[in-house]
Amino acid sequence: MAHRYQQDTRNKGSSSWDAGAVEGFPWVFVGSLSAAENQLELAARNVTGLLTVAGKLGVTTPPSCAERHAQIDIDDHPIANLLEVAQQCIDVIDDAQKDHVDYQAAAGMQDEETPAPCLLVHCASGISRSVSAVVAWLMVRQRYSLDRALEAVRVHRPLAKPNVGFMQQLQMLEKHNGNLEAARKEWDKHSQKDIWELTSARRRLANDLHARVDDLEVRIQQQISDQQHQGSREEGEQVRGASKNVSLLLRESHVISDCLDKTRDETGEGLPMDRVTGTILKSARGKLERLIDNLTGRED
Repeated sequence: MAHRYQQDTRNKGSSSWDAGAVEGFPWVFVGSLSAAENQLELAARNVTGLLTVAGKLGVTTPPSCAERHAQIDIDDHPIANLLEVAQQCIDVIDDAQKDHVDYQAAAGMQDEETPAPCLLVHCASGISRSVSAVVAWLMVRQRYSLDRALEAVRVHRPLAKPNVGFMQQLQMLEKHNGNLEAARKEWDKHSQKDIWELTSARRRLANDLHARVDDLEVRIQQQISDQQHQGSREEGEQVRGASKNVSLLLRESHVISDCLDKTRDETGEGLPMDRVTGTILKSARGKLERLIDNLTGRED
C-alpha cells in the first residue's frame, strides 16, 4: 500500500511543476522558486510546509504553508557555510516527517484522493542549496551515504548538483558518519580558508584566459589592418605570409578554446567557480567565438 501512495503522490498535478519528490520519501519535494509560487501545484500535492533555503528571494508565503514556512539565509557560494545552517533545515524536515506520520496514523492509506501533508524544500533554481539541505537530512537522519542521498534526490530531480563547496562540506559530514557538530567544527577550523583560496585561484585563471583572448583580438585586428593596407598592391609572398599568420592565429584560438572548455567545467583544474568567475569565462568564450568566426572567414 505504501508503494502505491508514493506513486500517486508524486504524479498528482502537472508534470511541468519544477520540483521532484525524494525517492523513498514522497512527502518531501525539492524544487525551484517557481515551484514555491505555483499555488495550483502546491494544492494538488497538499504541500503545507515550505522550506526556503535562500535569503534573498523575497518569497511570498503560500496560504497553504502559512503556519509552516521557514527561511534559511544562505548564499549559493562555495564558501557559504552549509553545515552552520544544516541543523535548522533538518529540524524543519523532521517536523514535516512528523506531520506525515501523524496523518498516516489518523487516516491510514485509504483516501487516495487526499494526499498526506507534504513539504517543498526550494531555493532559486532547485539545484544546489535545496538539494544540499535534503541530502544533509538523509545523511544525518537516515544514515545514507552521500552518493545514496544524492541519488535519492536525483531520481526525480536529475539536475540536482550542490556547488563544490557544499559538496566538500557534505563529504566532511560523511567522513564524520553524519555527526553534524563534528563535521561543522572541522570545517570551521580548516576548510573555509582552503575553499576561498581555491576559488580565488580559479578566478585568476579565468582572468588570465580572458587576457589571452583580449591579446588575441588585438593581434587579429592588427593582421586585418595590415592586409587592408597591403590591398592588391602586393601579391605573392606577402599574401602567402598573411594567410599563414591567419592560420597560426586560428590555431592559437582553438588552443585557448580548449583551455576555456576545461576551466569552465565544474571539475576543471580541480577549482571551485563562483558567479564572477563564471561571468568572466562566459565573456571570454563569447569574444573568442566571434574571433574564430572572423578568422575562419579569412583563412582562405
